[in-house]
Amino acid sequence: MFLYLEPVSTLVASVLLLQEKVLFISIAGGIIIIMGVIMVNGQLVPLLFSLFKKKRP
Repeated sequence: MFLYLEPVSTLVASVLLLQEKVLFISIAGGIIIIMGVIMVNGQLVPLLFSLFKKKRP
């Protein structure tokens, strides 16, 4: 679970400790890293199914 939070925690730490500015490229890079971790762990297909699966009455 820590792998998913590492880009976010690094961005927060850099803002707090180094006074870095949050740029769009930083956010986009974090999203790409998280998607890569999800793909490597083989959780992409179940995640997509859960997002697009709608309960029908």
